[in-house]
Amino acid sequence: MDTTNIKNRNIGNIKSSAKSGISADKKIVNGSFRDKLNEMVHNSGAADKLKAVEKIAENTVKLGFEKAVAHFENPAMYPLPADGKNLENAVFDLLNALPKKKRNKLIDKVNETLKAPAEKRKQVYGDIVDLDFRSNKPIADQVKDLPALKKYNLAAAELENLKQNFKSIKAGVNNPLPQQAGASTKLSFFVDNMTCLNPDDVLKDEVSIGGFIIDSLGNSTELAPRFIGKFRKNETVNLGANSRLFTVNIDPFLAQQTFAANLFIIESDLVENKDALIKAVVVVAVISTTVLVVSLGILAALLLGAAVSPKAFFITLLAGGSLGFISTYLLPLIGDDISNITTDTLLVDGILGIGTEFVRTIEIGQGFDYLSSFDGKYTANARWIGEA
Repeated sequence: MDTTNIKNRNIGNIKSSAKSGISADKKIVNGSFRDKLNEMVHNSGAADKLKAVEKIAENTVKLGFEKAVAHFENPAMYPLPADGKNLENAVFDLLNALPKKKRNKLIDKVNETLKAPAEKRKQVYGDIVDLDFRSNKPIADQVKDLPALKKYNLAAAELENLKQNFKSIKAGVNNPLPQQAGASTKLSFFVDNMTCLNPDDVLKDEVSIGGFIIDSLGNSTELAPRFIGKFRKNETVNLGANSRLFTVNIDPFLAQQTFAANLFIIESDLVENKDALIKAVVVVAVISTTVLVVSLGILAALLLGAAVSPKAFFITLLAGGSLGFISTYLLPLIGDDISNITTDTLLVDGILGIGTEFVRTIEIGQGFDYLSSFDGKYTANARWIGEA
C-alpha cells in the first residue's frame, strides 16, 4: 500500500481518520493532541513563562479593545494605527457596524477596565498596563517592545527542551514513505454535511456557518457567514456547492506546516446584520493572530530553528487559549445565537500528495450549557484535501 509521511492531529471534540493510503495516528488514543501538548508544557521547565505569556497575550487583546473604544469616544486624542491590519482597527470597524444596543453593550463591557481606577488596571494588566493610547503604534507592537517582558524570553536550554518534547509527542506515529505523486500546492477544508443533534430554538434553526483558518505563517483567512439551511432535531443537510469553506496555499518544500480551521454557527436572528457579522469574523481572526504574534515576539520562539517549526508549535498551543477568550469575552457581547468556536488542526510533516485527504467528524456547539446562551449542538462531516 502506498503511503506518505503525513501525520494528523485534532483538537477538542473531533474524530479523525485519513484516506488515500495514509495510516491513522496510533499515538493519540487517550485525549486529543492539545491535551498531550498542554501536559507537555505543564511539565516543562518553561511552564511558568509560557503561562505568563499566554496571559499577557490575552490582556493585549483586551487593551486592543480598550484602544478601539477610546478612539471611538475621542478619535482626536486616541488615534488608530495607519495600517488597518491590527486589532484596534478591526474592533473599531465592528463598533461602527453593530446596532446601537449591541455596540453600547460592548463599550460598557470594555469600559469596566478602561475607566477603572489605576490600582485595578495595574492588578489586571501588570507589566503591560502603561501602554501609550495616544500613540498610533499598534498595541501588539507596543507590548512586544516592552523591556520588562524580556524576563519571559525562553533560554536556549528551555527552547531545546520544548523542541525535543514536542518531537516526542509526535514520534509515536507511523512514518511511511512518501507517495510517488505530485506535491500539493493548495490545501482545502470542506464540510460536506451537518446534522442537528439539538436545535438552538425550540422547533428549528436557520443556520449559517462562519469562521477563519490560520496557516503555518500565522496568516488568517476569514469565512464570511454562509447560510447552510433549516434544521430540525436529527435532520441532516448537505452543503453541496457551499461545502468548500477554505483554500490556502501550501509550500510543497516546507518540512512541517500547521493549519487550524476555526468554525462557529450563527442562528438566524443575527444573520440579518450581515455586515456586523463579517466584521465580527475579522475581529475573531485578528484576535488569534494577535495572540500568536505577541507570544512569539515575547518568547523569541524563532530560535526553535528549522527542525521544528516554531509557529506550528505555538499555533497548536495557543489556539485553545485565544479561542476560549473569544468564546467567553467577545461572542456573548455580539449576540445570543452564536456557538462557541470549534477548532480542527492539521499538522503536516513532509510532502502532502495531491488528493491526500483527512476525514473529520466535528462537533459544533455543546447543547444546553449554562455558560453559553447558544443551546444548539451539531456534528459536521468535514475533510482536508491536498490539491494541485
